[in-house]
Order: sequence, then structure tokens, then C-alpha cells
Amino acid sequence: MGGLKFLHTGDTHLCHDFPPTPTHERLKAFNKAFDKVVSLAIENDVDFVLHSGDFFDKVHPWSRVVSFANRRLRKLEKENIPFYVIRGNHDGSYDRLGLVRGSAPELLTGETEAQVVFLDPRLDEELGNKEIGFRDYNDELRIIGLGYYGAGTKQYVEKYVLPAIAKEKINIVLLHTFVQGVTSVPPNQPFIPADMLAMEGVYYVAISHDHSPYPPKVIGNTVFVNPGATEYWQWNEAGKDRCCCLAEFKGGKFEAKLIKIEPSHEFDNIVISPKEPESIDWYINTIKEEEEKLGQEKKAVTRFALKGTLKEGSPSEIPASEIEKVLMQSGRFIYVAIDTSGLYESEKAASPAHQIFDLKRFLMEEGIEEEDAENAVQIYETMNSTLDEEANITSMGRLKKDAERQILSLIRETWGEE
Repeated sequence: MGGLKFLHTGDTHLCHDFPPTPTHERLKAFNKAFDKVVSLAIENDVDFVLHSGDFFDKVHPWSRVVSFANRRLRKLEKENIPFYVIRGNHDGSYDRLGLVRGSAPELLTGETEAQVVFLDPRLDEELGNKEIGFRDYNDELRIIGLGYYGAGTKQYVEKYVLPAIAKEKINIVLLHTFVQGVTSVPPNQPFIPADMLAMEGVYYVAISHDHSPYPPKVIGNTVFVNPGATEYWQWNEAGKDRCCCLAEFKGGKFEAKLIKIEPSHEFDNIVISPKEPESIDWYINTIKEEEEKLGQEKKAVTRFALKGTLKEGSPSEIPASEIEKVLMQSGRFIYVAIDTSGLYESEKAASPAHQIFDLKRFLMEEGIEEEDAENAVQIYETMNSTLDEEANITSMGRLKKDAERQILSLIRETWGEE
């Protein structure tokens, strides 16, 4: 087994269309990131590739993107590099109805069954397979996979993953969940503790779900890796590296290192939040100053989030649409948004009967934890900005299905399917 190498990736989210306006450019960005993963696998002469969930961003991905993905998998196949994948929360569910409908990774195909291996124990049971939730790469190495099961994850780890671990083999486990002690664990989100899998025989745990990359963490003889997403999925990810992971078996253990993936666009979430109330002109001038600091090498996807209280006047007096138009005309952006939802009018301007509602403050006063309140505000702001985009509204004044799915995806990503 000495010298065995693999590439681990996850959260590629092909078909993601955020922000909604420059859909074509952002779709290409996610495709390009996966193309880089494939190239890295070939360049590093790996034995196989692991994908730990959310290959696609939609249960029903667009046919052209599916075709692109399969063409890239053919490149791996030509180099005799198998591709192992599990189901993330965006890929579909495996409740009773989900088993009938199927999930997005099942659309990935190779010339042989051994080329693209979709691991999920409940699907194996449904199909009557002998190997339930695992496949043996060879006589020495077993790859075990469990798709996203939300609050049922611990139960399914105990039911399917632990019994599949062969202590005489080198076991690799793929999971799509938060892992306490390795990744972040947002409030009220399902997770498993790392020590549930840090055991004899488990040499590598391949994680995704948290879009932030975390350095490989060794607990006992088990290496835990969450490489994060390969492209920027949402505003709160701005500034964080996009990565995959290269692992090699040396001296009886896996040595793993993160490899950065260069994003296609500069992705910025610029928060303008003064300590004291400021004027409308101050906010406008600060936007211009921040815009001048942006890099010049790539086109930018940028949100200017204005927060705080105005000295005088109302947030509606800020000419957001005009500023966005001027910035877009500069040619430096493929998307720009001026978000005033966190900006409050001055106490002079706001009559007692017409105060701007502070959602975060209200939730915290009702006993909600600050992080949960901030998550609620983020979802609220996303809903507002989505509704403000004419492209997201049907001729009947309703929210288009793709925009609705985007909001639901954010809610599930923040608080889970439950």
C-alpha cells in the first residue's frame, strides 16, 4: 500500500446560480473549479478520487452541466482513476420517496460500473447489493460512504458505517456532515463527534458540508479532512480559501495536505459599519473608496453591505441602483449589490410609529442566541435581495422556482432539512 495516493474533494456544487443575475459566468466558475480538481488528480498520478457530497447544487441538475461533469469523469477514466462519491444534502434525499426518485450523483456515469462508484447503504439495500455502503478498492483497502442524513446521521453511522469497518484493512470513510472537533458545528445543526470514528482501522475520514477548509487533523491514527468548497457559494464565504486535498499513504498512515484552487472571480462581501452614526454622503464616499481597493486581475462579484444608523435621512435615500449601475459600467464587475437592509434611519427621521424593525435585536430579546439571530437576518436579507431582482419574479409577480430553491437551499444549509 506504500505510495498509494488519492485526491479528496467535496462541495463542488455544480449548477449553482448565485448570485442570480450573472448565472452564466458563475456556472462556468463552478465548472472550472471541478475541471481543476480533475487536472490535479491526473497531474499527481493519484489512484482514485473521493467526493464527499454536494457534487451538484440541485436534485435535478441541468443536462448541459451533467454532460460537462461526465466528460471530465471520462478524463479520469482514461487514466484509470476511479471516482467515489456520496450524496450531499443538495444532491437529494433518501427517505422513502427519495429512494424512488433517485439523487443527482446517480447521473454520473462511466464506461464501467467500477469507474464511478456511488456509495450509499440505503440505496445498496434497495438494489439488493451484497456490499452495503462500502466497496473494497483492493484486498487491503475499503472505502465506506454515508450520504447526508441530517438528524439521523449518528443513527446511520452506527447502523451502517461502524459494522462496515474491517479492522484488518485500511478503511476510508466518506461523510457529509459536521464533525465536532474537526469542523464548525452551527447551533441546532446535526453532527457526529470525531471520536465516534477515531478508531483502529479507520485511517482517513473524508468530510464535507462545512464550506470552510480545515487543516488535516490527526486523532490517534485517524486523519480527518474537510477541504471545504471549490468555489464561493454564498457571501459569508468571501475571503476563505477554496481547496481540495491530496493524501498519500506513507509509513503506515495517510499524510494529507490541502491544495488551493484559484477562484474564477474576486468574491467580496464588503461590510461598511461605522462605530458612530454617519451621513448618507459618508456611506457613498466609503463605497467608492472600498471599490478602489479591489484587485484588478479578475472580474469581481461584490456586495457592499451597509450597516449602522444614519445621522439623518432614510436608507431609501441612498441611490443604490444608480451606484450599482455606475460600478457595473466600469467593467470591473460581473455583479455588484448595494445592500442597505442593515442600515437604519436616524432617530430624528424615524417617528415612534414608524421605526425600522431591528430583526436581530428583536430575536435576541426573545431569547434567541446571537448566532442564530444573525443566521435568521442573513436569510431575511437574501430573501429581500432575491425579491428585489426582477429576473427572479414571474410575469404574475411570483417568485421563480430557481430563486425559491436558492432560498430553500440557504435555509437547509443553515439549519438543516429538519
